[in-house]
Amino acid sequence: HYADDSREHFEISDDPRLASESWNEQISLLCNYEGAKLLMEEQAHREIQPVFRVHEPPNAERLKKFSRLLNRLIDAHGLSREVWVWRWRDGSYGDQETIAHYLRRLPRDAETDAVRRAITHQAQMLNNASVFTAVPGPHHSLKLDGYARFSSPMREVAGIFTHKEILEFCTCGDVPPAAVEDDLALREQVIEAANRARSVQKKLTKAVYKLAIDDLFEADLAQPLDARPERMGTVYGVRPSRVYVRLDEPAIDVKLYADALEAEHDTQLTMERSQAVLSSPDDGLRFVVGARLRLRVVRYDSPQERWILQPRTD
Repeated sequence: HYADDSREHFEISDDPRLASESWNEQISLLCNYEGAKLLMEEQAHREIQPVFRVHEPPNAERLKKFSRLLNRLIDAHGLSREVWVWRWRDGSYGDQETIAHYLRRLPRDAETDAVRRAITHQAQMLNNASVFTAVPGPHHSLKLDGYARFSSPMREVAGIFTHKEILEFCTCGDVPPAAVEDDLALREQVIEAANRARSVQKKLTKAVYKLAIDDLFEADLAQPLDARPERMGTVYGVRPSRVYVRLDEPAIDVKLYADALEAEHDTQLTMERSQAVLSSPDDGLRFVVGARLRLRVVRYDSPQERWILQPRTD
């Protein structure tokens, strides 16, 4: 939010979630589930053109990569395999340990908190994007066989359309249904718009975060290099081209860019097959998922619109 009435600077803060918000979320989920059940029961009627929200589970290959990453993290951080290993075998996910159960049983202590948070983030990255469709399908995250949008209907066009369909069916003619052919065509437009909205929202969120990060780091850059604050963070992920870091305060995600690090240190970074470690040949630079480090602003790379940060792990 804005730091003051001038609306020129931002203040980034974590707002605690109210209990009423959690309760409202559960009510919302129940409404959406019950609405989906009604749509599935009545979808054989030509008067109903349902829209469902489907969330497919991650495939076996992605789960295998996640398991491999966990095993490497356990070794890299010297953790107990008995405690930290995910009890999953290749190609099967049914009655074995779910990711949710695995995350719930991980230790909650200060010593391993950074590793646990990084693992939780990696688990979240496994999720496929949910999509709106004309046919029902599973919702993996909620463990439901059908899900639709009924709560907060004015927030997205899919909710408006599902309300219209249910009203036409349940009011016994008080709300006259539209022509089936017209509704079928409209439903296709609704599904396309609802799925496109996710991409638009992602772009808007990214733009807002950039404004906030720019405001934060511009203040750092205005100071002499030695006087700039060092911000603590945790490595949440690595790729051949970058390192993803979640700062402690404020809790925002920033990146270290491999090409900038390689140029500064005259080295080459290589990512392990486990996707848990990005390092130079002599280990002069070494980034392990779950590791702690300090970051300081060095400069702003205007041509590529990115901040160059200096990592310190000592």
